[in-house]
Amino acid sequence: MSESQIRELAIHPIHRKLAEITFLCLDKNGRLIIDQTTLRLIQPLLQDNLELIRTLDELTELSIVAYQLGDTNWVHDICNAIEFVKDNVPEKRKVE
Repeated sequence: MSESQIRELAIHPIHRKLAEITFLCLDKNGRLIIDQTTLRLIQPLLQDNLELIRTLDELTELSIVAYQLGDTNWVHDICNAIEFVKDNVPEKRKVE
């Protein structure tokens, strides 16, 4: 398996933390219980997730334009930016 394939399988830390919080907030019947404390925990993660997805979507659209223009240097730059975004969590609210 190549490094890029492994990266595709990796779960972003934001998503992993959301999954952990969700798991901890399930009742014995598997229903999600979200109280104010839980909401305060997930709100910044949801905002970071929104920014992550928005940025990746914008870069993906740019890569399509660059590809259609035949600008391979721009395509490579955009692909590097996409990898950087996938590999880095916003510093202001780093997920631990």
